[in-house]
Amino acid sequence: MEPTQERSNISNRNERRQSALVLGVAAALALGTFLLYLAPYPLRHARVPAGFDAPWYIWRAQYVATRGIGPFGTSSRPGHAVLSALLGSVTGISQLRMFVVFSQLLPAILALVVGAFAYTAVRRDRLTWAITVGLTGAALGATRLVGENVANLLNLALEVGALVVLVSARNLRRARWGAALLLVAAALAHWAFAAVCGATLALATAIGAVMMRRATASARASIARDARSLAVVGLGAALAIGFLVVVVLRAPFASFELEPNPLESTAKLVTDLARLWPAALIALLGVGVVASRAGREWGADDHGIARRLLVAWAIVAAAGVLVGVVGTKLDAAASLPPHRFLTLLVAVPGMVVAGAGIQWASRHAPDRLNLRAGSLTRKGVAAAVVVAAGVILLVPTVIRWYRYPILMSSAALQEAKTAAGYVAHLPAGQPFIVIVGPEGSAGHYTAVLRERMIRMELPADRQAGLRIFPGNPADLLVGRRTITGDSRTDQVTLSYWRAVAAILPEQPPILLVQELGRDEFGQGTGLGAPVIAPGVILVRGPPPARPLAEAPAPDASVTVISFLEGIALLGLLWVAGSGWTALLLGREPPPEVRVSLTPVIGMGALLLGGFVATELGLRMHGVGGPAVYAVVTLSGWAAGWRTVGLRRLVGKA
Repeated sequence: MEPTQERSNISNRNERRQSALVLGVAAALALGTFLLYLAPYPLRHARVPAGFDAPWYIWRAQYVATRGIGPFGTSSRPGHAVLSALLGSVTGISQLRMFVVFSQLLPAILALVVGAFAYTAVRRDRLTWAITVGLTGAALGATRLVGENVANLLNLALEVGALVVLVSARNLRRARWGAALLLVAAALAHWAFAAVCGATLALATAIGAVMMRRATASARASIARDARSLAVVGLGAALAIGFLVVVVLRAPFASFELEPNPLESTAKLVTDLARLWPAALIALLGVGVVASRAGREWGADDHGIARRLLVAWAIVAAAGVLVGVVGTKLDAAASLPPHRFLTLLVAVPGMVVAGAGIQWASRHAPDRLNLRAGSLTRKGVAAAVVVAAGVILLVPTVIRWYRYPILMSSAALQEAKTAAGYVAHLPAGQPFIVIVGPEGSAGHYTAVLRERMIRMELPADRQAGLRIFPGNPADLLVGRRTITGDSRTDQVTLSYWRAVAAILPEQPPILLVQELGRDEFGQGTGLGAPVIAPGVILVRGPPPARPLAEAPAPDASVTVISFLEGIALLGLLWVAGSGWTALLLGREPPPEVRVSLTPVIGMGALLLGGFVATELGLRMHGVGGPAVYAVVTLSGWAAGWRTVGLRRLVGKA
C-alpha cells in the first residue's frame, strides 16, 4: 500500500472514531436531559400531561392530522401541530402520549444546538461543547420553555440551528438556503418570535458595519460577505414567512392564543428572575472569560459572524426585557412579555457564555490549587467544577419542574369522551353547549382549559358545533350570563357567552360533565336533568337512542416504554436529518457541529415537508405521515450522497 493511501486510511479511521465518540457523548447528554424532564411523571404517578397549554397542543395536533390546517385557529403557528401529527403517525403513539414524550425531548435537542453554537462562536473545543450542552439541559427547566411555551421551544431550537448552519457551512449558497428554510420552519412554529431572530440578524449586520471602520482589508471583505449572507437569509425568510401567513394560511400575525395581561407578565418576570439568578451568576463568569478572549483569540479566525450574532441576540433579548417592563408599567395591553425575552436571553447567549466560563474554571482551578499536571486529583477537581455548576443550575429546575401543576385529570377526559358519544349521534352541523365551571385550578383561565380538554375528546367533525357556557345551568336556561364577580375571569369568558347567546334561539342541546364543573353538575341534577352516562347529564336536548357506553380512561403514564419512545423519536429525527445535514454542511464542519445539528435539521425538514403535504391535501393520519417521512428522509439521503458520497454519508449518520 502506498504511504499516501495508508495515511489517508488512517485519517479516515481516526475521523470515524472521533465522530463515533462525539455521537456517543451527544446521545448520552441528550438522553440524560430527556430523562431529567421525563422523570417527574412516574415520580408523581401522573396519568396526563402537566401544564395549562398541554390540551391546546394535543387537540390541535389531532385535528390537523385528520382535517388539515385552517379552522379553529389551527392556521396560526401550525408548525408544532404538523410535526407532532407526522411523528405520531409514523410511530403510532397517541397525541396524548406524544405530547409527554416529545415536549420533554425538545429541551435535549435545544441543548445540543446551543452547544454547537458555543463551539462555533466562543471556542472550538470539545469540552466547551459538551459542558454547554449539559449546562443548557440543566438550566432550561427553570424557564417557561419547559412545560409551558412548547411552540416557543421548538421555534428556538430551529432558529439557533439556522444560525449555526449559516456560520458553519463552507458553501455559502447552501448555507443561506438551509438557514432561511430553517427560519421559515421556526416561524411556522411561532412567528411572533421569528421577529426576534430577524432583529438579531439586522443588529449583527449593523455591528459588522461598525467593525469595518477599523478592520483590515481582508477582514472588511469577510465582514461584507457575512453581511450579504445575513441580508439574504433575513430578507428571504421574511418574504417567505409573509407569503405563507398572509396568502397561504390567511392567519393574523398576532399569534398569541390569549390576550397578554400586563399584570400577569410582571408577576411572571419576578418569578423567573427569582429562579434564574443562579444561571445569571454563572453566565456573568462566562462574560468575563469571553470578554478577555475577545482581543487575543477572536480576531484570528473567520467565525466573527457567529460572535456578532451572539452579541446581537443578547442585546435584542435584553432590550425586549426592558421594553416589556416599561410597557407593563404603562399598563399597555399590547406590551411585550418581558419574561419571554428573559428566557431568550438566558437560554442562548447566557448558556453559551456560561459554558465558556465553566470550561475556563475547570481548566484553571487545578492550577490555582497547585496540583500536578496529569494527576487524578487535578482531573477530579476539574470535573468537580463542572458538576458543581450543573448542580447549581439543577436546583431551580427541579424545584420548578418537579412540582409543575397537573391541571388536567384523567377522569375529566374520560367523562368528556363519554359525552362525545352523545354528540356523535346529533344531526350533522348541530350546535351544542357544554356547561363548565368558570373557576378552578387554572384561575381566571379555568374555562379555557376545560374547553381545550373537551376539544381533545371530540371528533374532528363535531368541533365546529361546540359552544362553552361557563356558569350556572339555571342562568343558561333563562338566557342569562353568569357573572362571577371576578373582573378578569368575566373578561376571559365574555367571548364564550357571545358565542352561546348567538345560538340560544335554536334551543340547542345542553350537556354538563361532572369533573368539569362539580358545583354546576349538582345544580343541574337539582333541576331534574337526567344522568345519561356516568358523570354526564343532559340539561336539555333529545335523549340518547340507546344507553351511552362509558369511555375508557385515558392514560399517558410514563414507563420504560416512554423512555424507549423518546429514544425512537430522537433516532427518527437523526435519520431524517442526516442526509440534509450532509448536504448543507458538506465535509468540513467538525463532528460536534454535525452531530448536534442533525436532529434539529431533521425536525425542520419534516416540519416543512409535513406542512407542504398538508396544504396539498395529504393528511398526516394513516399512511400520510409515514409517506412524508419516507420522502423527506430519502430525498435528504439522495442529496447528501451527491454531496459527500455514500460511504462518508453512512459514516456521518
